[in-house]
Amino acid sequence: FNYTRTNSYVNTKIHGVRLFFILLYDMAKMFVWRWSQILKGDIIEVRLFGGEKVLRRVVRDKGTYIVVCNEEEYGAAKSEGREPEGIGFPVDAVSVSKQSTLS
Repeated sequence: FNYTRTNSYVNTKIHGVRLFFILLYDMAKMFVWRWSQILKGDIIEVRLFGGEKVLRRVVRDKGTYIVVCNEEEYGAAKSEGREPEGIGFPVDAVSVSKQSTLS
């Protein structure tokens, strides 16, 4: 690859390789942070279509969206030993609340 013609910020091949590893490291940090923040069973705040915000339990994280359910479904599924049924929300509509109980 000729980095000097395609990118004015990267002068040599070694700078391009260095930039690649810096970006790779930053993406890995973001991935670890995201997985350490949102776990199955956590209580998170979800923004509904009308703008209303509600608290829900995390069922699973699918990457681009997070499947959540209400407290009643989560408790029923846990007592019956099954996976809770939930609805997916885009990641940008979710914020971590880390509260201990739903109100």
